[in-house]
Amino acid sequence: MTTPKPTVQVYLPALKAVSRMMAKADIRYYLNGVHVEATAKETVLVTTDGHRLLATRREAENTIDAPVNFIIPCDVVKLMLANCMAGGRSLKNAAVRTVPVELRDGPTGQRWAAPMYRLGSGCFVEFEPVAGKFPNWRKVIPKKIPANDKPTQFRPQNLVDFEDAARDLGNVMKGICAITALHDGEMVVIRTAYAGDTGYFGVMMGLRDYDAARFAGDRPAWLALPKAATPELPAA
Repeated sequence: MTTPKPTVQVYLPALKAVSRMMAKADIRYYLNGVHVEATAKETVLVTTDGHRLLATRREAENTIDAPVNFIIPCDVVKLMLANCMAGGRSLKNAAVRTVPVELRDGPTGQRWAAPMYRLGSGCFVEFEPVAGKFPNWRKVIPKKIPANDKPTQFRPQNLVDFEDAARDLGNVMKGICAITALHDGEMVVIRTAYAGDTGYFGVMMGLRDYDAARFAGDRPAWLALPKAATPELPAA
């Protein structure tokens, strides 16, 4: 009887969601990919570009004896998303939504392999995990979630990316995808009311070069309601 190879189940919608915050060509090479943390009961996917971070968690039946962690390279992530969606043009109607990534022995050490269903049965992409240690990302997660008690500046496009990531996970009701941004003056925490069976938690750093005081107080004069014009008297 052959012993099954250690395998981690990766949920494709979660992979797509976190890939939106993935660094692409950062000098910190260990950020250029998706960090995977897996136990026998769950798979956690995390990415950060140094300014934003998104983590997802999903229950999974992983065939591993002990917890594992590794970083899927950026290029492999793109291949997995493009070639694992057998039978569908998008993740929404794809026939395959969870893929088994199995551990293999290679000539230079451990390698992982992900199936490429669109290329045919038995086709895999093998890869060596990104060398280096992923940051201890849990350290940046605040113990208490802020409650919008201080003004914060941030790039609007970042919120769009977090919204799209929530949409990847199915956080849509009547065509509307909603996220909640909570801030404390320096950090913005992104939550979503519904992401199916997948946990979703985002963090981004606010911009610190601002003067909140100059935006407070009375509204600018040009925003006031115009005074009613005095009607001209008709000519005699």
